Amino acid sequence: MTQFLKAALPEYPTVQSMNAIQGEVLFGPQMKPQGTLQELGWNGLRFQSADQLHVAQFKRDGFVFSRLRPYQTWEQFEEEAKRLWKLHVHPHPKPPRDLDLPFLNFLYRETLVIPGHNYGINLTRTLQICQNPTLEGAGIILDIDVSTMQPFPPDPQSWTDD
Repeated sequence: MTQFLKAALPEYPTVQSMNAIQGEVLFGPQMKPQGTLQELGWNGLRFQSADQLHVAQFKRDGFVFSRLRPYQTWEQFEEEAKRLWKLHVHPHPKPPRDLDLPFLNFLYRETLVIPGHNYGINLTRTLQICQNPTLEGAGIILDIDVSTMQPFPPDPQSWTDD
């Protein structure tokens, strides 16, 4: 992903890796505020144009595009935002070029680890083909599985919440 974006954005030479953090503050009546901060790891890339007026963030969970002063016209801003958005959006899979075959399905799976916890997440995405031949289109199936990353004893009395 990094090499693809760097090659596609030569006019954005400044590239920085972004990490995510999550903060939580607990407070209440007769309770001293308690705060925690958790490092969530790599979250995306920040690109800045050579003139330092355009900033594009390609994040795991979103896309951000900014223009700093002096501002341009809305049409210029919109055109650049759309160009960058197309780089961020992942197109659906396509069959090999030399084979004249219709596309039927795909399966995409990611395995993630939750920092600071003994759990992992499996994200699976696949295509739901419409069963009615008179209708067009397809749906996306998203399956999210959370599991422990450590073995645990079979006796439920010995389980803890960590």
